[in-house]
Amino acid sequence: MVMVNHASYPDTPGKTLPATASPFWITTVLRKKVGYRGLIFSDDMEMGGILKFLPMEEAVIVAIRAGMNTLEICHSPEMIMRAYEALMHEAESSATFRWVLLQRARDAARKRERMFAAGAPEALAPQEFEALRTRILRFRDRIARIAGDAGSASTAVALPVVETA
Repeated sequence: MVMVNHASYPDTPGKTLPATASPFWITTVLRKKVGYRGLIFSDDMEMGGILKFLPMEEAVIVAIRAGMNTLEICHSPEMIMRAYEALMHEAESSATFRWVLLQRARDAARKRERMFAAGAPEALAPQEFEALRTRILRFRDRIARIAGDAGSASTAVALPVVETA
């Protein structure tokens, strides 16, 4: 799975359109140039990075047309309903969009089925999680040293994560 964020890159063919709604980033770069064939899902569609460009009702339609498989709307039931109603209205108004929406849904279902055919992977044990966390922190520090940015390198010891019930 890959999450596409809402960043825009004005000096590219995607112009100022957020990547979430950009056929250039989703289809041209990710699917065609990179050759990515898995699920593509959006960052939270309630974020300002997308909503300052397009209202929710337009953003979800543009994102699906651009090649997004799944849209995240993480907080507001009202926004979920607005997005759903906009998608349904567009599907009822446009046979082409209806076909695209159904293709995205089928594609997402097929890819989810394949991803989880053997069941969901088990979570890391606490020791495995800490070992991974330590490796990531060391990697970050190494990159910071290589970049000559000693101010961002951490000399702190990785503190254990405390589980809550």
